[in-house]
Amino acid sequence: MRAASFVLAMLALSPTPASAEESDISEDADLVPSPSEVYRRGTSEPLGSAPWWESFGDPSLTRVIDIALRQSHDLAAARSRVDGAQARVEQATAPFYPTLTVDSTFNGSPSSSLGFQFGGLPSTGGSTLPDVIYNGSAQVNLRYSPDLFGQQRRTLRAARASLAASSDDADSAAAALAVQVAGAYFDLVASRQQVEVVRHQIELNRSFVDVLRGRYEQNQATASDVLQQRSQLASARARLPQAQSTARVARERLALLLGLGLAEADQVLPEPRAELPDLQGEAATGRPRDLLENLPSLCAAQARLRAAREQLHAAWLSAMPSLALTANAGGQMFVGSETRSTETWGFGANISLPIFRGLSERATVREARAAVREAEHTLEQAVLEAVSNVESALASEAELREQHQADEELLEVAQMAFQVSRDSYLEGVGTYLAVLTSLSALQQAELTVIQSQRALLNARLNLYLAVGGGFTRDIAGGDGGDE
Repeated sequence: MRAASFVLAMLALSPTPASAEESDISEDADLVPSPSEVYRRGTSEPLGSAPWWESFGDPSLTRVIDIALRQSHDLAAARSRVDGAQARVEQATAPFYPTLTVDSTFNGSPSSSLGFQFGGLPSTGGSTLPDVIYNGSAQVNLRYSPDLFGQQRRTLRAARASLAASSDDADSAAAALAVQVAGAYFDLVASRQQVEVVRHQIELNRSFVDVLRGRYEQNQATASDVLQQRSQLASARARLPQAQSTARVARERLALLLGLGLAEADQVLPEPRAELPDLQGEAATGRPRDLLENLPSLCAAQARLRAAREQLHAAWLSAMPSLALTANAGGQMFVGSETRSTETWGFGANISLPIFRGLSERATVREARAAVREAEHTLEQAVLEAVSNVESALASEAELREQHQADEELLEVAQMAFQVSRDSYLEGVGTYLAVLTSLSALQQAELTVIQSQRALLNARLNLYLAVGGGFTRDIAGGDGGDE
């Protein structure tokens, strides 16, 4: 009864992992350098909480991104790494519980060996021992090591910080995947739009060939004019397979990003929009300081710095004394000429004070300190790169917007030039060379506008990826295990 009472008391007094929960470490309050307050370009308006792809008002785009976030194998691998980090947290909680084992032994030995055992031969009441005797024991053993100096608490908090970093890594992968999927989707839209433009150009060139043939039969055009226009038609036809191939590759890439086979993609993928969307206004960027909360990659770097600092504290505490409390209860059995058994129990305490262990503690501390310095430099560099990425995306969008506006103006002028030259030629005033030149310029301008608009959208996608946002928290569906 006394042994059982002691076991129950130890179980009741042992702390749980919840008692290891503590607030953020005070010395870690300033984990990162303070970036500047504003960007050189863009607006400082705070980011909205809604995902950026909803701003396009395109149900097909939203649909394909939702599929990617559910189906992507790369993202599933990132979620598996989060599960592994969660398991390591559970492993780190194990030292906060006592260990309970049932140990039993059973041995046989010649009876002649008993005379050499401590205590001599057992009393047999005058009977003769058999040639082989048996003995055994069965015990319930309880062991508990209190976390006297907080080493295990530090280790647990480091594991939780590593879990948060893994979850942030998964969110970062999901945010990057959304941008990749949107890019592939817009590539598909742009390529299909180019296919339609090329088909329209083929029809326009074919109709002009017919016009020139009619004028040639009336001696109003030369054979050279007809051949040049047929060459223009053949050039337009040659562009069609290339445009169709680009559309096919874009669709295959989109299916790959979604983790779908081509046959399955044909059934699942929604019909894309007919034309690329126009970007209205500038995107909100927030302040550079906001990146520390809105960008999952920076959140992961901060979490890894917290984990490294906790591991350093744990390394310092590894040289402190340790205490182990033990208790056991069970019985022993002896089988000779007759069977005898007795109950046993016991308890004890063990204190260990490290004196010299080959300087391993010193090396461990040095390694942990180096890991902290590495995490600090990594975080500082990540902050600089994050701000630079936003600045670069803003500059790129501004430059590409100007280029797209110039391309649109060029297209407008090319359309008017073609109409004027065509009408003049049909009225017998202008020359066919002017028509041919203006037609070539028009058809090139039509394709250039699509390309520049796609490049402008790509700059906006890079900006969305660079600034992040509140929607990125747990976008991968992982468990961050908040501190």
